[in-house]
Amino acid sequence: MQNDNIIDVLNDMKYRIEITKRARIKASARLRSKHLIYEKIIHLYSILILILTIWFLGNDELNTQSTKILLILSLTITFLSMYLNMQNYKERAGSFETNYQNLDILLNRIKRKLLSDEVIGIGDIKEFQREYEKLLIDKENHSDIDYKKAFEDYTRSQSRKSKDNILTDEGEEKNKAKDEIQKVYNVVIKKINNIQWFEIMKYICLAIFPVIIILILLVFEFLMKKFL
Repeated sequence: MQNDNIIDVLNDMKYRIEITKRARIKASARLRSKHLIYEKIIHLYSILILILTIWFLGNDELNTQSTKILLILSLTITFLSMYLNMQNYKERAGSFETNYQNLDILLNRIKRKLLSDEVIGIGDIKEFQREYEKLLIDKENHSDIDYKKAFEDYTRSQSRKSKDNILTDEGEEKNKAKDEIQKVYNVVIKKINNIQWFEIMKYICLAIFPVIIILILLVFEFLMKKFL
C-alpha cells in the first residue's frame, strides 16, 4: 500500500518539474526569437547602408551629410553585432533546450513510477530530488516572463483536461476553486501582455534609433545654417 504523504510529495515534485520544463521551453523560444530579431535589424541596417551608399555616390553637395549618416548606421551595426555576440542568445537557447529535454526524461520516469504497482519509498523520492537538483545547478535560470507563460500554458492545459468533470459536477467548492484559478490566470495573462508590449516597443525604438539621430543631426545643421 502506498504512503499518501510520499505520493503527495512525488506529485508536488512532478508539478514543479512540469512548470520548470515548460518555463525552459519558453525561455529557449524567447532567446531564439531575440536572436532572429536582432539579426533582422542588423540586416535591415546593412541594406539601408548599401542603398544610401549607392544613392550618395558622386553627389558632392551631400558629401558631408552622407558621410555622417553612413557613419551613424555603421556604428549602429557594429554596436548591435557586438551586443548580439555578448548575449549569446543562440547558444543559451540551445542550453535551455538540452535542459528541458532532460527534465522531460525525469518527468516521464516519475509518471511511470506513479502508474506502476511498485511501492514508492523515501529512497525513490531522494533519487528523483537529486536528479532534479542536478538539472538546476549551474544552469541559467529562466526569467519571470518565462515562468508566467509556463504557468499560463499549464493552467490552460489542465483546464481543458478537467472541463468535462467540471461540466458534469458543478459543486460549490469546485466553482470557487474554478473562480480562484481564473482570477490568477487573468492576472498572469495581463502581466504577460504588458511585458510583451514593452518588448515590442523596445524593438521598435531600437530599429528607428539611428533614424532619429540622423533627423536630429539634419535639423541641427539646418538651424545652424539658418541662424548663424
